[in-house]
Amino acid sequence: MVRHTLKGAMMLMLVLTISLVARTANAQAQHTQYANIPFDFVAGDKAMSAGRYRVAQMTPSGEAICVTNVESATAAIKLTNILVRTNPAVQSKLVFHRYGNTYFLSEIWRAGENNGRMIRKSSQEKAAEQELAANRKSFERVEVATARD
Repeated sequence: MVRHTLKGAMMLMLVLTISLVARTANAQAQHTQYANIPFDFVAGDKAMSAGRYRVAQMTPSGEAICVTNVESATAAIKLTNILVRTNPAVQSKLVFHRYGNTYFLSEIWRAGENNGRMIRKSSQEKAAEQELAANRKSFERVEVATARD
């Protein structure tokens, strides 16, 4: 009798675990975007080459994101801050700041959401920003559309 009860409890735990894993995978898949980025760029402090990228949330609330080159598997994990806008984003996109010929991944937006994510500026981006400011110039904002694939 005890064995039968223990076996039933183990089966219940197994079913609950599988259900939780499936939910987590589904939630992360909903927060994954793909983009063809036609230029080399910097994500945080890591140089990334042009190509097809997957951008995925590493945490449920999006404090950390992973940017992965689909072809080479080169990846960068970065911390983000929340961005809030009054109207929902019209399209999903990645936003880059361009300083001269160098692009820095800056923001991530998903269509229909008021909240986006901003990648924290690296020391390299801050230096580029200061150099342009000294010449009374600013960065250029460049947007690349994404899809959920």
